[in-house]
Amino acid sequence: WVESWAPAAGVSAAGAAGGASSASGAVTAEEIAEVQDAEQHKAMGILAYIFFLIPLVAAPKSAFARYHANQGLIVFILWWVAIVMVAVLEVLIWLNGWLLANILVLEVFFSCIFHLLGPVLLIGCAALTLMGIVNAANGEKKPLPVVGTWRLIK
Repeated sequence: WVESWAPAAGVSAAGAAGGASSASGAVTAEEIAEVQDAEQHKAMGILAYIFFLIPLVAAPKSAFARYHANQGLIVFILWWVAIVMVAVLEVLIWLNGWLLANILVLEVFFSCIFHLLGPVLLIGCAALTLMGIVNAANGEKKPLPVVGTWRLIK
């Protein structure tokens, strides 16, 4: 893939690997190394969203794997927050039925809100997980929406 990418930018793969750059936008050796790192560690990037420690152990020197391990850790934490929030919502649903039993309109209103928030939290976490997996599979270091700029792993 690198061989087909570098000549399209106007530099041979050998010249790009040697650090050739010009004002015409030639590919640098650093860019080539980044692309090769992404290609070699795509699987580690994908596994980061299943369990973030796998790429840290299997490919500790890969910037691509570390980036996705960081994103995977953030998603992992969000999953736990969502699960705890769903448990809290279940308690609130129970309390709502007990405290507002005599005020039917409020009971129904809050019950609907509490029943809708749980799935929204879980679907949001699932969407972030899938977006991360797709980014890793495409070899991209693209931040996830809302939480993608957070850095927990340097």
